[in-house]
Amino acid sequence: MKNLSRNSRLKIQEKPAPVPKDRLIFILGIFIAGTAVYLNSCAGSFIWDDESLILSNPYLRNWSHLADIFLNPIRASSGKLTNFFRPLQIASYLFDYTVWSQNVVGYHISNILIHVLAAIFVFKFVSLLFNNQKLAFLTAILFVVHPVHTEDVSYISGRADSLSALFLLITL
Repeated sequence: MKNLSRNSRLKIQEKPAPVPKDRLIFILGIFIAGTAVYLNSCAGSFIWDDESLILSNPYLRNWSHLADIFLNPIRASSGKLTNFFRPLQIASYLFDYTVWSQNVVGYHISNILIHVLAAIFVFKFVSLLFNNQKLAFLTAILFVVHPVHTEDVSYISGRADSLSALFLLITL
């Protein structure tokens, strides 16, 4: 700091620059594309694993079971033996159950939002990596609309994959 002039030190303390307008437009485009592609999944119902993981899961009825969610395998509440340990997935269902109860549309909206958020982090990562927002936008659009993600977004219990992608991208 000794070599910096007074003006240089003042610049360090300034507020960060505002987000460029084009970046906000790209993020809005990613949000609109992801929502448009997967909005039809909101008409779906609870299926397969959703029964034991959400509908009949007593851990989701109140927040007093939060510790149980983080200490037990994914199906411990149903009495089924398993070695899957996915506490963040079940904690996200706890949040959804608090907001939506057993309204399936809310769970689908959450899946869409998690997926779109992951796509926004794809945009951010590629933008940082290549310093090219157009490339980052095209990559994120491809990610958000690619059919390989259909099961992860449309199937409520597929949320584990979207959450994994989101947290991986956040760390990058």
